[in-house]
Amino acid sequence: MKYLIFLLLFVPRVAFPQQIETGSFWHVTVSDALTGKKIPRATMSISNKRYFIANSNGQIAIDKKYLNLNDTLKVSCVGYQLKAVIVEKKFAYPDSIKLSAVNIALNEVVVNSSKRQLKIGDVKKVYSSHLRTNPNSIFAQYIPNDKGISGIITTIEYFVNDESRGIERPFKVGLYTKSKDNVFPDQKLLNDSVVIFNPKKKKRIVVDVSKYNISFPKDGIMAVFETLCPESYGSDQYWENGQLYSRVPGIDMDLKKKGDFSADLEKLNRTTPYALVMDTTADERFTIEDVHQHAFIYTDGNNFAIVITVEQ
Repeated sequence: MKYLIFLLLFVPRVAFPQQIETGSFWHVTVSDALTGKKIPRATMSISNKRYFIANSNGQIAIDKKYLNLNDTLKVSCVGYQLKAVIVEKKFAYPDSIKLSAVNIALNEVVVNSSKRQLKIGDVKKVYSSHLRTNPNSIFAQYIPNDKGISGIITTIEYFVNDESRGIERPFKVGLYTKSKDNVFPDQKLLNDSVVIFNPKKKKRIVVDVSKYNISFPKDGIMAVFETLCPESYGSDQYWENGQLYSRVPGIDMDLKKKGDFSADLEKLNRTTPYALVMDTTADERFTIEDVHQHAFIYTDGNNFAIVITVEQ
């Protein structure tokens, strides 16, 4: 049985009139606007760069050093309308933020039989290679459109793993065009901050993006699995082989040769499928010169387990 995650996002802006404070932490509780019930696992993002997750009581603690003037704070959760808060010169740190519920949260896939559904990407029934991941990382899979397919992208399918002992933890979904000049993502096609939780520890997650009406670009697309900042995953870490790791979700791979995760940093003019890992702390200012420092490009035939569905 397939499952789709539906995210309905509405962005009202809220400004608070008091003076900005400095230092210490901002403690805020996210709750349901109608019932007052606390919302666990609500997400607050700071200008789409840092992410903080509410605990089981809907509480979020943010070090104020991460906040700057004109930052946009987005508070969201599956099943609720997104709310945006602008950090202005005069700003009060509210002790609560209320979200309004929407009717659709998690539903079974409904296939429109009147339209053709094409799965595109590295489509496998089983992926035998499981990649360990770290926070602050983008795992981008380039999916070319070499057959000239036209249509709307309805879903993004991820095959995830528990190599880093955090399969249930959040990750961010992304769709980008590919740069014409290099191997990096270019224009963002999915402008909302879509963060996915996996509390049931499913190894296959299908995200419904049909409402965004994104066309499959003629030059292909980069489908992204992005881990969040370390603060989003808290202090619950684990030791392995003498090293301390964060608990984050992992992404599966299809390897041309079993156990071979080798890179090819010299082949930069690529038109065939490829898998790319990037460090998000570089503020997305990537150039060819940054490849060796901020990115890791796998050899041809090694791809992430990310598949899109195009409806025609």
